[in-house]
This record gives sequence, C-alpha cells and structure tokens, in this order.
Amino acid sequence: MTQFSTAKNFKIRQEQHSCPAPQYQSKFLCMVIFLLSILKVASCLNDNDEVILQLKRYDAEIFYSQKFTSGSALRKIIAISKITPADKAYAYLLLSELYRKLENSDSIFFFGAECIRLSEANTIDSIECRAHIVLSLAYSDQGQYSEALNHGFASRAIAEKKSYYKYAALACIALGKAIGYAGDPNASIHYYNETLKFDEKDHVYKTRARALNNIGDALLDKGECKLAAEYLLEALTLLANDADKQFRVYILENLARSYIGLKNYSLAESYLQNALKLSDSIRFADGKSAVLASLGQLAFLKKDYGNALRRYQSGLLLLEQLGVNRSYCGILNTMGAIHDSLGNMEKASELYLKSYRIAGKLKADVQLIEALTGLASLSEKNKDVKLSLEYQKQLNEHILVQLNKERTLQNFLLETHLLVQKKESETSLLRAQNQLRLRELDAAVAAKWLMLLLIAVLIVLLLFVFWYFLKVRRTSRELAIKNAKIEHQNLVIEQSIHRLKLMQGKMIQQEKQASLGLLTAGIAHELNNPMNFISGGVRILNDLLCTDPSDDLIDERRGQIETNMETIVEGVERCTKIINGLKVFSSPQNHEFLLTNLLQSVHLAIAVIANKVKESRVVTDIQIPSEIFILGNPSQLSQLFINFIDNAIDAMSTTEPHLRRLKISGVCEDDKAVLTISDNGGGIDESITSRIFDPFFTTKPIGKGTGLGLYINYQIIKAHNGGVEINSDKNGTTFKINFHKQIADEQSE
Repeated sequence: MTQFSTAKNFKIRQEQHSCPAPQYQSKFLCMVIFLLSILKVASCLNDNDEVILQLKRYDAEIFYSQKFTSGSALRKIIAISKITPADKAYAYLLLSELYRKLENSDSIFFFGAECIRLSEANTIDSIECRAHIVLSLAYSDQGQYSEALNHGFASRAIAEKKSYYKYAALACIALGKAIGYAGDPNASIHYYNETLKFDEKDHVYKTRARALNNIGDALLDKGECKLAAEYLLEALTLLANDADKQFRVYILENLARSYIGLKNYSLAESYLQNALKLSDSIRFADGKSAVLASLGQLAFLKKDYGNALRRYQSGLLLLEQLGVNRSYCGILNTMGAIHDSLGNMEKASELYLKSYRIAGKLKADVQLIEALTGLASLSEKNKDVKLSLEYQKQLNEHILVQLNKERTLQNFLLETHLLVQKKESETSLLRAQNQLRLRELDAAVAAKWLMLLLIAVLIVLLLFVFWYFLKVRRTSRELAIKNAKIEHQNLVIEQSIHRLKLMQGKMIQQEKQASLGLLTAGIAHELNNPMNFISGGVRILNDLLCTDPSDDLIDERRGQIETNMETIVEGVERCTKIINGLKVFSSPQNHEFLLTNLLQSVHLAIAVIANKVKESRVVTDIQIPSEIFILGNPSQLSQLFINFIDNAIDAMSTTEPHLRRLKISGVCEDDKAVLTISDNGGGIDESITSRIFDPFFTTKPIGKGTGLGLYINYQIIKAHNGGVEINSDKNGTTFKINFHKQIADEQSE
C-alpha cells in the first residue's frame, strides 16, 4: 500500500505544476510499479515458505523428538497477518497435539475445533484428517467415548476417500483406543489389526509399532499372555533404532507383564531391569514409576516381600512427585496386603487408611473397595467388631455403587457397539458409493475407448485374415515337408533308444561278468586252501590206515584220525560256502523275491570277495544281528553288497595298510532294516556326491572301472523299494541302505 500511495503522490505533484509529464516518464512509472509489485509478491512467498519450514520443524519436535516447548512460537505464527489458511490450520493442529501431550484438555478441544472449522472451510483434507485423530484420542483420555468414536470415524472416512493410508492407520489406532477404554478388547484388537493392514500400503514403522503394542496391551487384558508377547516383541524390534525411548520403556514394561503372566519370572525381570535403566537414562519419571510397580509385583509373586516393599516404596515416591493417582492407591493397598501377610498389622492398617483417604478424594471406587476390604479384615483380626461392621457397611455401599457403574458402563458399551455398527455401515455405504461412481466413470471412458478399439481391431483382423490366408497357402507345403522329416527323425530316435537299451543291458551284464572274472582268481585261491586241508587230511589218513590196522592201533591213532577228519570236514564246508556264494552271485537274473537273512547275505558276499579283502589287508568288522530278514532277490543282494565292499576296498587304497577298516553294521529302526557300510578311505569330493550313482560315471583311471557298479546298486536298491544315503568326508565314506523290514515280517508270518 505504501508503494502505491507514493506513486499516486508523485502524479498529483506533477498535476499541481500544470506541466504535462512526458510519455517516457509515464512508461517508466508503470515499470517501477510493476517491479515493486513483483518484489512484494516474492517477499510474501518467501515469508510463506519460512512459515511452512517452521511448522514442519515444530511438527517433528512434537511427534518425533517429544519436545513440548513450541507453544508460544506457534501462537506467534497464528498472529501473522499474511499467513495462509492452510498454514494457520496446520498451526492450530500442532497446538492441539502439543496440548494433548501436556494434558491440557481445554486447549486441546479449542484448537482442534478451530483447526477442523478452518480446514472444512478451505478443503484442507490432510489437516482436517489429523485434527479428527487428535480429538478422538483426547476424548478417549477424557472418557467421552462417543465423541472419540465420531472423530475417529470422520478421520477414517477422509483418509480412505483421499487414500491417506498413514492417517487411516492412525485413525484406526484412535478407534481401537476408544473402544478398548470403553471395555471391549476384542473390537479394539480388530481396529488395531486394521491399522496393520493400512500400514502395509504406506509403511510407517512407528505407527505399526504403536498398533502392535496396543494389541499386546489388549491381549494382556484378556489374559492371552503368550500371544501378547509375540506382538510386543515385534514392536520392540521395529523400535530398535528409534529415538523415542519413552515408547520403548512402555513396550518393555508390557513385555514384562506378559512374561509375569506366563510365570517366566527371570525373563520378566530382565525386561524390567532394561526398562528401568532406559527410564533412568532419559529421566522418564512416569515410565519409571510403572516399571517399579511391576518390579514390586514380580517380587511379591516370588514371595520376596522385602524387595517388593522397597520397589513399591520407590514407585510411591515418584508418584508423589508426579501427582497421586489411582495407581498410587493400588500400590498402597498391595503394600498393606504384604504387611498384613507378614503380621505387621499396624503398618498394614496405616497404609490401608492412607489409600482409603486418597481413593475417596479421587473417587477411585475399585481402589477404595480394596482399602475397605483390607481395613475390615484387619479390624476383624483385632476383634474390633464395631469398627469391622462400620468398614463392612461402607464396603457394601461402595460395592453397590461400583455394580451400578458397571451396569451403566455395560449399557454404554452396548450403545457404543450400535454406534460402531452404524458408523461401519455408513463407511461401507460411502465406500460402495465411491466405488460405484468410479466404476460408472470408468465404464463411460472404457465404452469410448472400446468403440475405438473395436474399430481398430476390426481393421487389424481383416488385414490379419488376408495375411493369414496367404501364409496358409505358402506354409501348407512347408508343413507337409517338415512333418515328413519329423516322422523320419522320430523313427530314427526310436531306433536309437532301442539300441541304447540293448547296449545298456549288455553293458550291465558285462559289468557283472567282468566283476565275476576279476573274482575268479580270488575264488581259485580261496578254494586251494580248503582243498589242501582235504588232500592233506586224506594223505595222513592213508598213511595211518595203509596197512591192516589192528583194533589196538586204531584206538591208539583215534585222536589223529578224528583231527584229520575234522580238517577234511572244515575244508569241505569252506568249499561249499565259497561255491554257494559264487552260485548266488552268478545265478541268472529273475524277479523272484525271497525271505533273505541279511547277515548270511553279507557273509556270502565277503566270502566271494575274500581274496581281495585279504590282499588289501582290510580288517572287516561285521555287526549284524542274525534275526534281521528282508524280502529280496538273493542274487541282486549279493551283487549289491559285493559292489559296495569292492568300492570301499578301492577307496582305502590311499590309507596306510595297517589302518584299513571296513565296518558293516545292521539295525532295525521302526519298520526298516538299515545296513551301514563304512570305510576310512579318502572320501568322496562333495562336488561329485550327487553324480556317483549316474551310469558310466567313475573316478577310477581309464581301464579300471566302467562306472556301472554304483549305478547297478542304485537300481537294485530302487527295485527293493529301499533308499540310500551318503555321508562322506576326508576321514571316510558311509553308505546307509534302508530296506522295508515290515514286508519281511509279514512274509514270515
């Protein structure tokens, strides 16, 4: 205004001199006025930017840093004449939040109402949404649950309409708090879970932590301590690096309460000690008083009455500094009960009387009833009948008052449920209407684009049909040629597969025959020893009986004759055992399964490969109970055990001869017979463990192995419905083979 009046005065002075201003002077004057106007607007914009920055800083101080000294600064911002309605509404909101932190109810409701009025007039949805949340929480603190629910639903409706998911989550926290304070923990938990759903769309870890803490608190009220602990632990994890340590104190104290309910006193005390240290570090007296009360309760439950009294006394001193309340009376009653149980009735009476007086002033009926109950009990113990009757009379009166309050609260809770259902219905209807309008708009736009799309598709379709017609004519001949080639290739592939199957069968049989050939020398060597026993025994018998012996001579040589006969019999038995083992191993393949003794089958395999065992200086340790039977093919089982033992001997070639050990053990585990074959060789490289059962895979030098031994073993185990496990390291390899023992048991029955 000053700039415009200056220009006007300049023009008047020119007219007074009756001297017409030149044309260039008029243009210059307009340019100056225009530049000054721009500077003024820019100055206003800069002022507004500065205001916004200040408001955001105060917002962070109140919400995140928990600093509550910005009230006068916010009032100065509101008094600025050039402030915009949006900034003024923002300042009203911050003042409302600030006074809620300072528990000044009159200022909360005044500035909150002003914020909503200004926001509605200027359509500032985000500020209005937050203001409803603040007022909902404030009305809950004051016990005005109907108003709290109205503001909570209003905030939620705005947030859902504008997709403010962060504010929708906070609105659900406010609704859960109001309904929980009204006495319905189940409905409260429902809205806290709604908070978690909204938070998934707009992640704010502190909002989520607050919802989890509130769910845990509600579950503690219901007595579901284990589930409460799970929610509280998740909340504590989210706040691991958060600066709001006061919130962490509350969560730690709630966690301790949950573990007290679970009777895990050691863990509860650990959380309470952490909370105590944290509250001391930030000088958080309110939180410390709650922690001390919980420590006192814990000591009381552990029957450590001296420690309990000390904790409760420390909590009382803090509450006296902060201002006595219902919790103060509750602690006095608990301390009175402890002194009563310790026989100190005079001190108990003093504490009960103090609680009685304070609870009466605070109109704390529950604590008053507890105090009167204690006083009546003490009077009865002191045989003061008159005083006991007086206390009993007052107790009955207050119990009736409390019952009436509970009935009133139940009626209010019913009204609250009806209000909640009504608001939910209105919210659902509004959501449905919004969705319907969006669908109608989408349908109109979609119809327009659909027509254009149909025209385009029709043109493209005609072009495609024409192109396809030409392509079909051109490719029909090519398809016929390709089909002929494919048929020919299929025929060639089928013939190749058939030849591969024949070759595979032949190679498997060749592997068995090759193994049998390698074992022939060992079998011949093994047969030589018993045959030498037989021939030597026969020769000695011939020498003993070559002449006509007399009865006296026979009696004289009877011991030598019997010894030689035993040698001959042992040689025959060893020959028979080796031949039986060789016969089982070399018997033709068939699919007949017989009840087979596991120990005998392993012994037959050892007998067949005994020469290689002896030459390799391998010490065998067989620990298989004789009563284990499995249903299997004896020939295949012999080949299975021989292949495993032969591979184990080869694996121990790098081990010192005097250290080579082969252990074969068998046990019954439930419905399975388990055979374990262990060696102390160099082991199998982890990189090839998964390939050792593949056909033609071998780590032996060229000419030393075909790579079919373990493949054949795997096929035999698979044919017996068994399984195999491998455990290998640098100290050796263990094969664990499972057979289904119950089949054998059923067969034996």
